[in-house]
Amino acid sequence: ASIKPLTEVGVLTNTTPFNYTLGVTGGLPAHPHNLARMVQAEPNTETWSLTALESNAWKMRAAALSLGGHLRVGFEDGIALPNGDAADSNGSLVTAAVQLVHAVGLEVASLEDAKSLFLSNNSE
Repeated sequence: ASIKPLTEVGVLTNTTPFNYTLGVTGGLPAHPHNLARMVQAEPNTETWSLTALESNAWKMRAAALSLGGHLRVGFEDGIALPNGDAADSNGSLVTAAVQLVHAVGLEVASLEDAKSLFLSNNSE
């Protein structure tokens, strides 16, 4: 579904943080092709992140980073590490996400930068 109607009535702006969720029952499968099409369909969305819940969630996270998105990880999204083993803590999921960010040549946002991206944009 498009966010265009919500933008047209002023509920959302191009700086409103947006989260794509793939791999949930009744939703689009978690496939990089689906994510790319969604991102291309909403070119004015500046700040977005991905929640992916299927077995290929780590591949989807890599795709999100490649498309300019941000990541979300934690037990609420899945407990699998990139190698398929169960994580023993949220910290181990975050560590794996940091390694992925660095592997694709990006840097992890500081706490201040993350707050600026995802919190202050909601106050417009």
